[in-house]
Amino acid sequence: MRIRDMRNIVGMLCILGIAFTALGACSNPFGSSGGSGSSSDNSGGEGAAAVTYTVTYDANGETTIGTPPFDESLYEDSAEVTVLGNTGNLEKDGHTFLRWNDAADGSGADYVPGATFPIESDMTLYARWVEDTTETYTVSYDGNEADEGEAPEGANYLDGETVTVLGNTGGLEKGGHTFLRWNSQDDGEGTGYAPGDSFTITGHLTLFAQWTEEPTYTVNYDGNGADGGSVPAGAQSYLEGEPVTVLGNIGGLVKSDHTFAGWNTAADGQSEQYRRDDEFEMPDSDVTLYAQWSPPLTEEDDIEEAFNTMVHETIAGDPDNGFEPVEGEEGVYVYEKTGGGSLRFWQVNASGTISFDVTLEEGPGNDPTGDVEVYRVDSDGAKGELIVETTVELNEETTVVFDIPDCDFQIDFQGGQRVWEVRNFSLALDE
Repeated sequence: MRIRDMRNIVGMLCILGIAFTALGACSNPFGSSGGSGSSSDNSGGEGAAAVTYTVTYDANGETTIGTPPFDESLYEDSAEVTVLGNTGNLEKDGHTFLRWNDAADGSGADYVPGATFPIESDMTLYARWVEDTTETYTVSYDGNEADEGEAPEGANYLDGETVTVLGNTGGLEKGGHTFLRWNSQDDGEGTGYAPGDSFTITGHLTLFAQWTEEPTYTVNYDGNGADGGSVPAGAQSYLEGEPVTVLGNIGGLVKSDHTFAGWNTAADGQSEQYRRDDEFEMPDSDVTLYAQWSPPLTEEDDIEEAFNTMVHETIAGDPDNGFEPVEGEEGVYVYEKTGGGSLRFWQVNASGTISFDVTLEEGPGNDPTGDVEVYRVDSDGAKGELIVETTVELNEETTVVFDIPDCDFQIDFQGGQRVWEVRNFSLALDE
């Protein structure tokens, strides 16, 4: 994807916290406090004892044999916890150990051995069992001639589940080499997987540590004032010139009264802006990506002007999205490429509605109708639930209206080889 630097967008625009896929950098007029959001001082005052939490593992079944892991650590608030594996060889007749869950019935959040999370209260993690007849696949990690440390423990997954690749959590080391990432082949000629990458599992897989003697540089993620959740997997190493694919907010970072608005190479948002799956070429220096946070909109903000300017700057600034501004007609854009177009917005931190007008015009295709679909975008960047679908008749202007969602959202234009015209993007706040 082409990344553009949009530094020329005035600071007022960033009040919205909204952008299309190719939106470049914009400044945050409210400033941005530092810190990764992964720790906090909960000591209650100078000299007071710090609050600590425990993690307890439960076999979750009367017919099990073996011993659940025992974590003797006392964790301070927001400290990183590494999930233990089935180290006590728990077994349950007719069942396979899958992973841990924070609800005994498996309806809560899953915790895969080797993954990390910030602790905010005492936790009990229950073994999650599936019947032996259920097809499962294993992801295993191999140190691949490492001299020290341990490879992360493997984990079982159901067919079709999403796997998030672990980091070098066991501190693998190899003399004269640097850990780079994992690969599906021990010689590095297979598929590479960086910590935090995700994929859909369809069979057993072993991931081998990849080592390099060349200089490497790291990409780090910083919560930048977050007060909950965790940053994506720790520092990731790259060779100079390698492509870096930006991770989404996979750790569920949150900040009170703010919404997540992507990553930026500057904490104050005045440099390169990225969102999930954007790519950049690794420079010959380390890179830190800081979470960006949008404060709530208020009725005093000049939101209409800011919104319209943002729409124009992002569409006109990225011809790859297929939309082009119409010369002499402010706020009007056309799409003439084959296939459907797609535009993605950041979350708008406000309550109200968004609307725009759309017309399906004559083109190479012969279908007399097309569809405009608005989808939620999940916190990890994947397209989620359909918000609204509107059918557009040929040569008839139609208004699409939907409530501002509490997440990023994506607008898809489905109609084959047609000419789409959109205009009059507007945002109205609830009174």
